[in-house]
Amino acid sequence: MKVLFVCSGNICRSVMAERILKKLSKQYNIKHLEVDSCGILKVDNFPMPQEMIMVLKEEKIEQIAHVPKVINEELVNWADIILVMEKIHLEYIQNNFPAATKKTHLLKEYAQIEDENKEIRDPIGSDYNEYLNCLHEIKISINKLLDRWYKIQDGKNKNKAISE
Repeated sequence: MKVLFVCSGNICRSVMAERILKKLSKQYNIKHLEVDSCGILKVDNFPMPQEMIMVLKEEKIEQIAHVPKVINEELVNWADIILVMEKIHLEYIQNNFPAATKKTHLLKEYAQIEDENKEIRDPIGSDYNEYLNCLHEIKISINKLLDRWYKIQDGKNKNKAISE
């Protein structure tokens, strides 16, 4: 499965989600997973915020270097599923890549998070606690996704073993 995370500038939320999914998928032993991230806005010469680096390091994610990417047709076509942070990202994809509408979802909604607010707020320009809260929301969503994907994968493995 190829997962593409999308946020505004590809500096915070989508990068967090990409790194967390890569890290946690190993713990869940999820096979055949590729992950990437991008933003809907072109952001040049905007360094990753120090707060972002700090929260990733606390998660024991040391691979911090990142160059922001803008969403494009190649990335959209590559992805099996596109997970976005806010409705504005969803609308952007629907308007600019209509063929991808069915495979594009709000992350929290797709993860089936029981929360009235299905958007993950952008922490850019906020204090450390906002970055930590953002990371927490993303991590909860990804854990829930991985739990579901693991059960599906495990079920397929059991069915395969039974049929052999």
